[in-house]
Amino acid sequence: MKVLYIYNDYTNLNIELIKKYDIDIEFLYNYNLNNLPNIIDEISYNKLDILFNQVNKIIEVSKLEKQFIFNLENVENFIELCTSLILSEIINLV
Repeated sequence: MKVLYIYNDYTNLNIELIKKYDIDIEFLYNYNLNNLPNIIDEISYNKLDILFNQVNKIIEVSKLEKQFIFNLENVENFIELCTSLILSEIINLV
């Protein structure tokens, strides 16, 4: 049961993180599959419509006011640390 709370908490944090990082998610609502490049290997191109619809549902649910188990500041610190580590690895590849 704890796993469900943890998973849901990350989902609930989505909107806060979208706001903080000023992420433009408009394309999730107004997209045209014919205009998207077919460069995604992880999911079949003909299933992108299903994926976008599910992501939209998750975002709408995330907009409801919720209490968080995780501290938002800790999550932000984790994101910044991961970003820094990934960027350093990319720089080392070049």
